[in-house]
Amino acid sequence: MASSGKNSIREEPNENTVLRLEKITKRFPLYSGENPAKKEYFYALKDVSFSVDRNDFVVLGGANGSGKSLLMTIIAGLVKPCSGKITRKTSVGLVFQNPDIQILGETPWEDVLVGPKNQGARGEILTQIGQQVLEQVGLTEKAHFPSRSLSGGEKRRLATAGILAMERNLIIFDEPYANLDYTGVQQTNALLTQLHQEGKTIILLTHEIEKCLALANRFMVLYRGDLVFDGTPQEGLHQNLESWAIRHPLRQYYALEDLVWK
Repeated sequence: MASSGKNSIREEPNENTVLRLEKITKRFPLYSGENPAKKEYFYALKDVSFSVDRNDFVVLGGANGSGKSLLMTIIAGLVKPCSGKITRKTSVGLVFQNPDIQILGETPWEDVLVGPKNQGARGEILTQIGQQVLEQVGLTEKAHFPSRSLSGGEKRRLATAGILAMERNLIIFDEPYANLDYTGVQQTNALLTQLHQEGKTIILLTHEIEKCLALANRFMVLYRGDLVFDGTPQEGLHQNLESWAIRHPLRQYYALEDLVWK
């Protein structure tokens, strides 16, 4: 059943639940110019609660500044909330909006092995990991190209390969279509579909829901730090998305199945 409004959890956790957030709040101090000693706060996230099941494909929509990226860094363990509880029952990896900031190797081959090396992998195991993940993301032929020479879509696939090399089962993609041309969007969606079919749990953050909503089984909307909708994509299309600063895709497209670029 769809739900909307603050403090919503779509369903009770079960044996398939891999992630659960309970009343996650993040605030930042503001200081009054008239009275510097008086603290006030900006609430970037307000009591956000939801659960994610294994092999869910979640599209989390929201305008820029809605709190999406902050929420995902909290889920990934990079930032601590001010209050609330997170329960993780699987490994989490985050592909940033700008993949350049997480590509460390001079070549794709070197890059995908950074994580496994830090985890203690050596020798033949490293070779197997490198071959497997580069084939998985379609970069085998460019394994020894300079990483900086890759296209935007290829860099995003390389960043994903680095996550796969560390055997993360829940993968968060932050605005994966940023700065991509049509071909790059197609390649990204093909990779997302493949990963989901392979059993990965996916959370995709975007304000461009027209490019991917048909891939998802779950749709949530974050607006000014509040989780304002949590339901199926079809249910979401019956909401007044413009009131949450999201362009309604059916103003341009005809049906849910049209909402994927392929």
